[in-house]
Amino acid sequence: MATSFSHYENLFSLSDLRPLAPDVSPRRYYRGERAGRSYILMTYPDFDETARANLQSFLKVRGWLYDNEVRVPEIIEARESEGLVLLEDLGSTSLRAAMESGVEVREAYLGAGEVLRHLKSCAPPVDLPAYKGSRIDLKHADVLRFYAPSLRGCESESALFEDYAQAWAEIEHGLPTCPQGFIHGDYHLENIMWLGHGPALERLALIDFQEALQGPLPYDLVNLLEDARADVPEDVQTGVKEMYCAGMDMDERAAFDAWYRVLGTQFHCRVIGLFIKLEQDGRAQYGVHIPRLKAYIARALREPLLAPLKRFFDDAGITF
Repeated sequence: MATSFSHYENLFSLSDLRPLAPDVSPRRYYRGERAGRSYILMTYPDFDETARANLQSFLKVRGWLYDNEVRVPEIIEARESEGLVLLEDLGSTSLRAAMESGVEVREAYLGAGEVLRHLKSCAPPVDLPAYKGSRIDLKHADVLRFYAPSLRGCESESALFEDYAQAWAEIEHGLPTCPQGFIHGDYHLENIMWLGHGPALERLALIDFQEALQGPLPYDLVNLLEDARADVPEDVQTGVKEMYCAGMDMDERAAFDAWYRVLGTQFHCRVIGLFIKLEQDGRAQYGVHIPRLKAYIARALREPLLAPLKRFFDDAGITF
């Protein structure tokens, strides 16, 4: 590891290079100094074809966000062939950390919602991957891969996956068209950096946007407001949602609300499976969030819209 540090330091004329805490992504980050300023080095330890595509997406989406007046890290130097990018250091204060340091909860969430409201008015980048059929779209069946076995004592059989897919098909068949646009794909408090005061587009910056998609607009908002890692006060959820939806007519709002519930529940079904898998892999810190995810799903299943899904879970003996 020391040799790698030295190699990176020599390549970018950095000193005091030190690793930052890893997340669930394939990337690794380091903070270092150069000429009295702090920078972030983004690396891909396994720079295979998947990593190359991930880096290209990062660069493309970052440029699009910048062009659309969204604050993102400045690229200081990029060595694309090696999977290395030197970035502006936006500091260590995520939106979550800002609230823990005294920033008012409503102010923080309204700001994050305002950024999304701005983004929904921007035409998505050309050739942005589609949400439909993406990992995010397909992985909500992880509730059967990792959560259901803990209740049923056995792996989920293929017929169960087929019945689960049919329940969702029945739900979505009767829905109006969902509004589409740019979606960040992982829009939560740790991926929004707090820079200070001023309008939302100046005081907040986005990171971890490389898996952005063109898809259903309610996805990012429900990801933010029904956070897998934090409880958001109901009045704050309502206020941010009303701000985001201001100006919609009755039909537009009905479509948005219906898809907000569908996408939110699919999100929770995916993440509860992911967190159980991570816990099984030795990352115990994710287990603490599972009761929250169970509560989100249990509450959603009381909605008439999701009656086919509730019947499926009841018949399969899967409870929350």
